Amino acid sequence: MKNEVKPRLYDVLAKAFAQEGVRTCFALLGDANMNWASRLSEEGCRMVYVRHEHCALAAAMAYSRKNWDVGVATVTCGPGVTQLITALPAAVRAHLPLVVFAGEAPLKSGWYNQEIDQAPLIAATGAAYHSLHMPERMPVAVRDAFLQARRERRPVVIGIPFDLQARPWDGPADLPTPSHKLLPRPSPIPPHLDDVAGAAQLVARAERVVVLAGLGAVEAGAAAACRALAAKTGGLLSTTLPARGLFHDDPFASAFRAASHRKPGSSTSPRLTSSSPSAVRSLTTRAAAGSSGRRRRCCRSMSTLSRSVKARKWHVITCGPTRVWESRR
Repeated sequence: MKNEVKPRLYDVLAKAFAQEGVRTCFALLGDANMNWASRLSEEGCRMVYVRHEHCALAAAMAYSRKNWDVGVATVTCGPGVTQLITALPAAVRAHLPLVVFAGEAPLKSGWYNQEIDQAPLIAATGAAYHSLHMPERMPVAVRDAFLQARRERRPVVIGIPFDLQARPWDGPADLPTPSHKLLPRPSPIPPHLDDVAGAAQLVARAERVVVLAGLGAVEAGAAAACRALAAKTGGLLSTTLPARGLFHDDPFASAFRAASHRKPGSSTSPRLTSSSPSAVRSLTTRAAAGSSGRRRRCCRSMSTLSRSVKARKWHVITCGPTRVWESRR
């Protein structure tokens, strides 16, 4: 009778990541993460191999931003971790949930040429670092890392010595409950009546209105609501850079972009993209037939719009996840 081969700890760690719904991982492999990465690939995860650790994290950031899910990357220990230092602060400031599987130097070695104290480097960027040295708790620690990334919306780096990863697994076969089942279900927050009344007064006093949508509007699926607000107030539409493209087919968004990017001192009307003739025709038709006289006055000519932006006469309504801000431009 053949003896059954016990799974290794890296087998269990790969299964723990797969249970968290990881289907894509951006990787640059080395001694401290190659066994785990091979097992994760066998679990059905698509491995995207890059040429630099910075690129692995940057790709995970883009994946997280566009899929509204936890981005996952993996690097080896030592220099592999130090290469993350440039990208991590950007991920922290963008509030992107990421989990990075990073190796650590083997515990059994008295000296290892790639050994550094990784925790202070990662903590200095604003990301969280968890050094996992107790094999029995590692599956739960992986789940907790995903839970922390989701709740705090910031990167979490896991460091595991690669000699521990190769140990036989003597723990239970069942994995802990995945993080997405432990998250509280957020409910919509109704706006306070005073805040709504205050916003209405700001809009009523505004000469010109721009509705500026950011990632909060994207995440909430509020594009239609922003369009309705712009139509009701006679305003134009614009986005922050991360939310670019939210109103790509709206001529009033195109008109504001063209006017706001006009070079200072230019007396000519701003140029639109190659679709500008149709955009201008659509703008003119919509302004003439629109229900809001304010919008018609606001957009009666491209040159007037350009001068208004230059003269900073716009009231900008910024639509975020839970609040509305207004600023005099």
